[in-house]
Amino acid sequence: MDHSTNVGGPSSGIRIPAERARVLLEINNAIVSRLDLTQVLQCISDCLRREIKHDFAALALYDAERHELRLHALDFAENKGFLQKGQLIPLVGTPASLAFATRKPVLRHRPDFEEFPAPIMKEAYAKGLKSGCAVPLLCHEKIVGSMMLASLRESAFTEDDADLLAQIGVQVASAVDNALNFESAWRAEQGCSCALRRRGSGSGFVDHGDAVRVHGFSGSREPHWRDRKPRHCPVRLHRREARRG
Repeated sequence: MDHSTNVGGPSSGIRIPAERARVLLEINNAIVSRLDLTQVLQCISDCLRREIKHDFAALALYDAERHELRLHALDFAENKGFLQKGQLIPLVGTPASLAFATRKPVLRHRPDFEEFPAPIMKEAYAKGLKSGCAVPLLCHEKIVGSMMLASLRESAFTEDDADLLAQIGVQVASAVDNALNFESAWRAEQGCSCALRRRGSGSGFVDHGDAVRVHGFSGSREPHWRDRKPRHCPVRLHRREARRG
């Protein structure tokens, strides 16, 4: 796989296809039913620790409104105020931003503040992080963010690690896309429910006919209340007949 790397890294053995397939299957089974991004990253990090030793894992998604990456999940025991969920990461000056921009894995064996001048990189180094690998999260040619692994050791990752992490990134991107679609659908449903409650509170009832249409159900239904013909109350009819008599 074509990816960005620098020289001076380790040259460990390459995983055989069966090993790589096992890792990918294990991670897929772990995240396939997860709809919470923090749980997704935790499952991945737990699985990867047995294959790729690391001390830091993070998941950042693209924020279109801010045109930056936003940190959505983090696994770092030594964090202690370094990064917070929801924190913005600039689209320039970090391995995560480079992976996002080039859509290729970015492997670095030691810090380089000339290549990555963002202040967050010096903060990471101050926390002891000395090497890392970032991969793009691509789902059906759509990029949704970046995933990063880092280590307290220099040259902790190999090119084979980067290739494996890139394949895992595809799985993660699919899980992220599912999670985001689920969240969007949930918010839309909550918005519809709130709107119906507000309408119902003014008239004393909830318009269930609108609710049926909003949720997209099809088939034969009772006519909308505005289209129904008026129904005469038997008691009122009796009183009218009594007056006529």
